[in-house]
Amino acid sequence: MFGAYFDTSGNPKFRDPENYVLTASVINEADSDYVDVGIDKTKRRYFPDKKPADVEIHVKDMVNHEGVYEGVSEDRVYSMLDDVFGFISDPSTPITNISSMVIKKAVLQKFDIEYLSYLMVFERLGLYLAGKNKTAPKGESAGNMTIIIDNEMNRENGKLQNKIARILRDNPEVGRYVDDAGRLFFADSRSKNMIQVADCVGYCIRKEFRENVPNDSRRWLGYFSALEGKFFAVDGTYRQYGLAVFPRPEGGPRGPASPDTAEAVARRASGVPLKKISPGPRPG
Repeated sequence: MFGAYFDTSGNPKFRDPENYVLTASVINEADSDYVDVGIDKTKRRYFPDKKPADVEIHVKDMVNHEGVYEGVSEDRVYSMLDDVFGFISDPSTPITNISSMVIKKAVLQKFDIEYLSYLMVFERLGLYLAGKNKTAPKGESAGNMTIIIDNEMNRENGKLQNKIARILRDNPEVGRYVDDAGRLFFADSRSKNMIQVADCVGYCIRKEFRENVPNDSRRWLGYFSALEGKFFAVDGTYRQYGLAVFPRPEGGPRGPASPDTAEAVARRASGVPLKKISPGPRPG
């Protein structure tokens, strides 16, 4: 059985012009202890007087020196982030990341960003698990996937659960390997190191594609470069597979869904016809 741990970076509403990123950090549950031990070791190194469960690796809090990071120097914060991203990006760390990003400024008409983001990630999760099952020993199965999503208010959780149910109902090929029958959970990110991993990955993606260039951009470029090897890839390509960008950058590889398919989904999700969507800026 695999676990896909979801977190977001940014706001899915169009009133916030920043790009919206959704990340699923995937692990074989048999390897989850390895990740917990590695992440907790880093927490103990920087907060020896606290329990690991009391130290959440939440990048926004870290860089803004909020919560447990209040009073912690910038050098120490980034030293901790160096260790965290070093662990996540290490080839021996059994994590695979699948993310989607919506470039809001490249979209000409509003639609349900959250619905489309989850559809793109679920579609690629299905492709990932199909590959795992294809390479499983004869007569065996790699298993299905448990979905663990960062907890919000009960009302918002219910809305999101309904959207995911629609995705799996309307796209059976997407949900073929996703076990949503009692296997979809909402969890507090403070209690799940893998959700904290997804937070780090999503924040890093959004920093990589921001138009403005902050003073710490060189460091974040380094983090993103290190993470590139940890995205789900097909034939050596992770763009549009492990990192799906909508609208699809002109000239970029096509993932499992074309932009036309994504546009049609967005139209159905919003109930409003969409104008032609122009290609977004070329990543990288």
